[in-house]
Amino acid sequence: MIDLKEIFGAVKEWEDDEENRREREAGYLRKVEASRPSGGRVITMDLVVAGLEYIARHRRTPQEELIDGLLTLGCDFTIEEIKAQLPNKADIRYGDIAAGAYIIVNMRDSEFGRAYGDDMYLSIDDIRSVYHFLRVVTGDNRYTKARLDQS
Repeated sequence: MIDLKEIFGAVKEWEDDEENRREREAGYLRKVEASRPSGGRVITMDLVVAGLEYIARHRRTPQEELIDGLLTLGCDFTIEEIKAQLPNKADIRYGDIAAGAYIIVNMRDSEFGRAYGDDMYLSIDDIRSVYHFLRVVTGDNRYTKARLDQS
């Protein structure tokens, strides 16, 4: 027999978790907005490299600490700024700056984005990884998953 109390309890718990996640993510966005310079942020390759390297070196860092670290580096740009400043290609395989910037914003602002980014771009070291992106744009072949995971 189906226990409706158990089912409704599980649904309520999931709804509560979702509401808490939404509240946390709204707080993340407020923190980013509060850190931004009044004229906005110019997105540079150096900034994107620093942000992606930070993310790769701090994969297990709690979300709040990751955000604080990225904001300290100046990675406080928004999706809107990426679209306005970098309207062209966004292909990680070729080191397109927009691709790196989008990864930073999505991993910084959303718990789902962080989990997705970790799975898609940090769990492997191939042509679609953050490590490959860093090697392409810096010319430094020491950017590998094995090396950054150790730091």
